[in-house]
Amino acid sequence: MAHFHGHDSSFIKGKQAERKRLILWLFILILVSAVILFFLYRVVWVSTAGIIGVLLIFAFTKDLMSDTGKDISKTLLRIFRMKGWADRGLLGERIVRQALEQLPDTYSVFRGIRPEHSFDVDFTVVGPNGVFTIEAKSQTGRIYFDRKGRGLRMLNQARREALAMYKYLLEGWKVKTFVV
Repeated sequence: MAHFHGHDSSFIKGKQAERKRLILWLFILILVSAVILFFLYRVVWVSTAGIIGVLLIFAFTKDLMSDTGKDISKTLLRIFRMKGWADRGLLGERIVRQALEQLPDTYSVFRGIRPEHSFDVDFTVVGPNGVFTIEAKSQTGRIYFDRKGRGLRMLNQARREALAMYKYLLEGWKVKTFVV
């Protein structure tokens, strides 16, 4: 089995932490709303479910969309989108890791290397036949490689990461090798 070094993608972990912060702020908003309703109207029967219902009405009813309603709507949609997106990203990385675990002991797999401090390479595989960078994706649907297709963006991201790793090895470690 290959030797593994590093951890899950810091980018994905950051998205999960952002989602948790948004959920916390939403909870605080609900709590503050309940307190305001209690002190303004002496409404004792206000429940969390009632407040969530009011927030959802503001968030998803087009006729009542105020700036606050739009903000709440964006926050709710962002929380649910980020959950699926971040979870799918981690799932994709775990599937790739399971495949790389099948490599022999002569390979080392490094996770989360940040060659330019702006992004991290999901997997860098070093073995007897070279250095490889792997960008894990977990996408649904077809991937097209035309001018507008996400496939081309993914391919360009993988190329940028390989080039950044090449520069990192050359400048930081004085190792001149091809990175695929």
